[in-house]
Amino acid sequence: MMKHKLFVKALWWKEYRQTRVLLWLMLLASFFPIVYTHMWKLWWASKSMRDTFVKNVTYVYQDGRAGDNLYNDYGGGLIFIILGSFILSIWLLGQERRNQVNEHMFALPYPRWILYLTKWMIGIVYIVSTIVITLGLDFVVLASSHVSEYVSIGEIGVRGLHMIFVAVSIYTLTLFLGSFTGTWSMQALLFLLCMTLFDFLRFVIGKFVHISMIPVSESAQSVIDIGVWDRFNVGNWVTHEGPGYSYGFISIVSILLLLAGMWLYSRNRTENNGKQFVFPAIEKAYIVLGVIFAALYGGTVGYDFFSPGRIGYVCGAGVGAVLCYLIIRTLTHMRPRR
Repeated sequence: MMKHKLFVKALWWKEYRQTRVLLWLMLLASFFPIVYTHMWKLWWASKSMRDTFVKNVTYVYQDGRAGDNLYNDYGGGLIFIILGSFILSIWLLGQERRNQVNEHMFALPYPRWILYLTKWMIGIVYIVSTIVITLGLDFVVLASSHVSEYVSIGEIGVRGLHMIFVAVSIYTLTLFLGSFTGTWSMQALLFLLCMTLFDFLRFVIGKFVHISMIPVSESAQSVIDIGVWDRFNVGNWVTHEGPGYSYGFISIVSILLLLAGMWLYSRNRTENNGKQFVFPAIEKAYIVLGVIFAALYGGTVGYDFFSPGRIGYVCGAGVGAVLCYLIIRTLTHMRPRR
């Protein structure tokens, strides 16, 4: 069996040349909500505003929670970093397919899983570089200000590691979605669905159970409400922080997504570029699941706005399912212009 290097300099240089502008954009996008915000609060704001900020930090520090006020801008920076990594994944896969660049990539003397892994690793380098540089600059700003005695490089490091973990997990997910979608628009749509699907399903399934008067035990209800399924809530991967964060579970999911993405990308057919999905089986699964979810939502709308009973629910579900099927079939048969 032929062995291949995981690090291929030519592939790294090619990916960097095509995406280096995104590295600078990610740095700028994280600089303003974190470093610039602290520079303004501590250096350029009026004396009264500076004193108020320092007072708030001092007050919270006395309770042992200095980070609540000192580092609460890191969340905004993380959102921009995630957005940048999301655009990077679209650029590396969806846009590459649109421009037919991957047809030339597949002709190179490297296995496709190496190509995919290189795309993943270049994204990790961008994410880690952005967060390390941004938080390093922020540490310099904070350490040279009036709140220097409350600055902890250890706490900044812990928060930085959390930001890296979250951004890498989301980037792995978005790159995985691009491994089987044929267009950047479908890749983006599926990511938005992943961010909102959990809360949507909890709502419509709960409504279905209530309207159908299906008896549910307390233990089953707790599983439906939260339980282990809450770990699949991608939105919580981004917004949740502190004790109880599922680092182990999310790590396992991310590794599985990386391996699955490598496997799917290795089996891509270039003739399906431009279709919404590269694999017909995944397209069919998308249609089936979309119709089911639309039926659940349509039933909820029919029950709430037209007829508060099972008849209203069934009619709404039927209309929602038919409309969704027609829309999805139309979209999946469209081939966007190159």
